[in-house]
Amino acid sequence: PAMGLAQAGMIRRKNSLSMLMQVLFGMAIGSLLWAFLGFTLSFGPTHYGWIGDPFYFMFFRNVPVSECIPQLADSIPGSLFASFQMMFALMTPLIVTGSWTEKMT
Repeated sequence: PAMGLAQAGMIRRKNSLSMLMQVLFGMAIGSLLWAFLGFTLSFGPTHYGWIGDPFYFMFFRNVPVSECIPQLADSIPGSLFASFQMMFALMTPLIVTGSWTEKMT
């Protein structure tokens, strides 16, 4: 919500609602993609040192809620680490979305 309000404040009034909806849907779709595949490809056990196992953390299956994941963060709970990393995964495409607002016409 704060990202949408910040970007809506930098554009004309008639496009503000469109920007808020783009950010809202971007966060919803990005969160689902992160839970489904993004976290496991980024932080799962590696295949040949290049990409993570696509099934290990899928849907946060092996992500502990209150215990830490020692190989990733030894003092932060696994669910908090996954949520924190999701914030960065969501911000990048949303910033790009805001950068081309009102520039396509």
